[in-house]
Amino acid sequence: MKRLCTETEKELLYKNKNQMLDGIYWTATRSKVSHFLTRTFLSCVVMIIIPVLATYLLNTSPIISLILMVISFFVSNIIIFAIMSNISVKQEAKKFLNKNNLMINGATIVDVYDGNGFAYIEDDLKDENGKPIIIEYPSFTYDVTPDEIGKRIIVMYDGDSDFQLIKLNDELRGLVYDYSTFEPISDDLEEYIRVPHPNMLKIEKEDHMLSESEKISYADLYVNTVQNIAVNMLKKSLCFILVLDIIICGLLSIAEGGVPLSKSLPIGIGAWVCFILFCCVIMPIGNINRKRQARFEKVKQVVFQSYITDENRFTVRVFEWIDGEIRLCEYFAGNVSANTKYGSILYKFTNHKGEDVLLNINK
Repeated sequence: MKRLCTETEKELLYKNKNQMLDGIYWTATRSKVSHFLTRTFLSCVVMIIIPVLATYLLNTSPIISLILMVISFFVSNIIIFAIMSNISVKQEAKKFLNKNNLMINGATIVDVYDGNGFAYIEDDLKDENGKPIIIEYPSFTYDVTPDEIGKRIIVMYDGDSDFQLIKLNDELRGLVYDYSTFEPISDDLEEYIRVPHPNMLKIEKEDHMLSESEKISYADLYVNTVQNIAVNMLKKSLCFILVLDIIICGLLSIAEGGVPLSKSLPIGIGAWVCFILFCCVIMPIGNINRKRQARFEKVKQVVFQSYITDENRFTVRVFEWIDGEIRLCEYFAGNVSANTKYGSILYKFTNHKGEDVLLNINK
């Protein structure tokens, strides 16, 4: 039975935080846009510093410096990715367990996939016929093995979208019943409703045409949401450019026949200030353009799975109802927030050109 945690139970869960499964966090972390940009920036810094140090300390040839530059970028990228991912997973787990409205419920593992996660049934979560609904969990770290089928776990909730699982040990065993009201499952697992997240049960399975009032309302929400995202991205970009500006000026000052800091730094800072003024002028024009883009005809709800990032594009993967089945679809990321959590409900708009536009909207 789903219930609110007491302070004592929260302390016990936090004490046993190492029992938490981190499949959801790894799904988001391994492709998070902010992590991609950060590690690319840091790798570029390392790529510049190491060849410069090698040239001045070891007097290496240009070819060797070039090879060092390439190697240092890729090696540092891998190392930074591993460090950032582990730190992020641990931070997210701690943050989750410190929430005030933490709720728990019991669940039972019913299936395990080879390296692709596992499935469980949650107490009291059933369909209209009273049969349990199977939830599929995206664990890629072999947190659960086939011999654990039938074992009990705890589902922890913080709101509708954010949830996490924790394996039982001796200290946690008394927080939930040691049995499920649905056990034993008598039918074949394929006969049950299977969803990757409980929110798939809440969203509509079909899109619908927008009324005139909805078109105006969603257009305003779209413009405001995109503007807020743009402002936040601009702040981060300005910090990135300023740091890069200072690094370049510093490298120019130590290079043979280079430009002194007293000359290069004022020029670099001046260019940075001009860029800020340019952004302040162009922002209002951008809002006018966004209003034109927000000519939506249809809307459909989908459930967020993860970001996919590479050197050429940003896309998002979402779970979507298509012809009565759940499918994992991929769309251009556009203005979907970089902080979107696994399982969040997104709005997929179709504009007057037939193009799909995905967005987080908090009404």
